[in-house]
Amino acid sequence: MQGIYERYSKDFVDGALTLPGILYLLSRGAVPGLIFVLLYPTGVLGSVEWLAAILCGVSSEALLRSQIFIKRTQGGQDIVAGPLDLLKFWQNLGLQKIGEYLANKRKAFVDTYLPKLPFPELCTTILQNLGALTSDEMEKMLRDAIGRLFTEYQDSTAPNDAEYRFKLGYLLCRQLGREEFKTVVRTN
Repeated sequence: MQGIYERYSKDFVDGALTLPGILYLLSRGAVPGLIFVLLYPTGVLGSVEWLAAILCGVSSEALLRSQIFIKRTQGGQDIVAGPLDLLKFWQNLGLQKIGEYLANKRKAFVDTYLPKLPFPELCTTILQNLGALTSDEMEKMLRDAIGRLFTEYQDSTAPNDAEYRFKLGYLLCRQLGREEFKTVVRTN
C-alpha cells in the first residue's frame, strides 16, 4: 500500500481497489508467496510458519534487489540490471493505470455533485461554505485559489462558464475529501 499511498495519498484506498491496484498489490506479494508455497511442502522451512514466511519475504527481497553488472560507461557510471528492474517496471505501469481509473472516478464524482450553477454564483456559494472546513490553512488556500480562478474568469474575453465550473470542481476535488467537497458545494 505504501507505493499507492505515496503516489495518490488521499485516494490510495480507492486506487488500491481498482484492477491495476489489486494487480500491483498482488505483484508485491507474489514472489515471497511463491517461494513460500514452493518451499513449504519440502520441509526445508521447518514447522514455524510465521518465521518461514518472514524468511521467504526477506530472501525474496534480497533476490529481487540483486543486480548484475552490465558495463561501465565512458563517464565511469556502472550500468546494472536485476529482477527488481522488471518488477519496478510492472509496478510503475500499475501505478500509472491506477491514475487513469482515479481520473475517471474523479470526473464522475465532480459531474455528479457539482451544482449546475453559473460560475460566479457557484464561487459565491462555495466561499460562503468554506467556513465549515476544520482546517483554517485549507480554507485560506482555497479562498486564494478561488479568487485567482474568478479573476481569470473575469479577465477572459469570452469565458466558458462550464469550463470554469469544472476547473473549480477539480480544484476542490484534489484538495478535499469527498464529504468535505459535498459540504462546500451544498446549495442549501
